[in-house]
Amino acid sequence: MNDWEKIGRLSRAEHKKMQDGKLRDFIAHQIYAFSPYYRALFDKHKINPDRIRTVEDLRYIPFTSKNDFISTAEAPRSSKDFILQPNE
Repeated sequence: MNDWEKIGRLSRAEHKKMQDGKLRDFIAHQIYAFSPYYRALFDKHKINPDRIRTVEDLRYIPFTSKNDFISTAEAPRSSKDFILQPNE
């Protein structure tokens, strides 16, 4: 049985638990760790990435609009801050 078949056989509760775990890991170890934009956003709003534990917790993260992507004279790197940057 491949991984997709195993996932397809999970109960609703098991699927939710797996989904929440993947989200928790992604927020803490990818988004907060490597995204300058989201690290600054979380810090500005005093959001501890470890507190985003379930899909429902996404409501605590402010919405991002297309204006956040636009580079300006004051913030020329705005669009690049959305790119995950594991190295300087």
